[in-house]
Amino acid sequence: MTTSGVTAYDRTGAQIAEHAARLIRVIGVDETLDTTAGGAEDQILESLNLMIKSEQTKLGLWRYKEGAMFLTKDVNSYTLPPTASTNYACDLSELAETTLDADEASGQTIISVTSTSGFTNSDTILIVQDDGTLHASTVSSFVTNDTVTIADATTAAASSGNKVYVYTTEAPRPLKIISARRLNSGNEIQMFELSREEYFSYANKTATGIPTQFFYDPQRGTGKAYLWPTPSSVDDVIRYTYLDELEIVSANTDTTDFPQEWMEYLVYNLAIRIAPLYGVQPDPAVMATAMQAQKNLELFDQDEGSVYFGVE
Repeated sequence: MTTSGVTAYDRTGAQIAEHAARLIRVIGVDETLDTTAGGAEDQILESLNLMIKSEQTKLGLWRYKEGAMFLTKDVNSYTLPPTASTNYACDLSELAETTLDADEASGQTIISVTSTSGFTNSDTILIVQDDGTLHASTVSSFVTNDTVTIADATTAAASSGNKVYVYTTEAPRPLKIISARRLNSGNEIQMFELSREEYFSYANKTATGIPTQFFYDPQRGTGKAYLWPTPSSVDDVIRYTYLDELEIVSANTDTTDFPQEWMEYLVYNLAIRIAPLYGVQPDPAVMATAMQAQKNLELFDQDEGSVYFGVE
């Protein structure tokens, strides 16, 4: 017996829409949806996108991502994604980190670094300066494991051994920050999450020190993270676990932003959602399959940590 050797399985918006329509008998098994502008396929894809945006409110291990947020001295609020020159964040998976391997004076555009691993031209580069500021620029060019030419000259001296961070794209707006850790000298220290009321009830939000607590306000379009105490230096990096937004299906050839184990759930639940558009009642078998698909996902998509029992 020979197996296919293929494990990938994904469906386009058009395939999901047609399968859902067939399940409620809007079209036959050998028929296709009307694909003219505003036709049946467009209407069903609109329902699919409504469902996608509803589903993104649910937690899922496959949606957990890791980000890195860089601090600004005496600044306690940070926009995510970054919209100001003092706020920077990136996906942790693409962060490159190195150090200066020579003392650099203020006003330099060519700096010496220990490594250029992970560097790409036009990347954002952040350099820790001796005055406690983070100098931001872009990579114009670099010589492998030697020097980097930056677009904007440094604004203060920077000593050999100071941290240098490089990344390509900014982090997206998190729907929710699950947890945050402060990275210092290679160690990650857990931060405590505050509610909105807890943070804004603090009498002195400008008190400076080492950040130990955070509050995240997702807002609409641009989120904002608040730290307390206000960072007194740029020595630390905040690493955070977050949920990002799900992409919609903007064309019928687009695949969804879901893993393959969600395909049955999407098709059968979409069938139930569009049934009222056509004045039909879903078959009980369709309803049962939709419910079972949801249960399967809830059982599968769980964090399986250790459980310890102690005696007091």
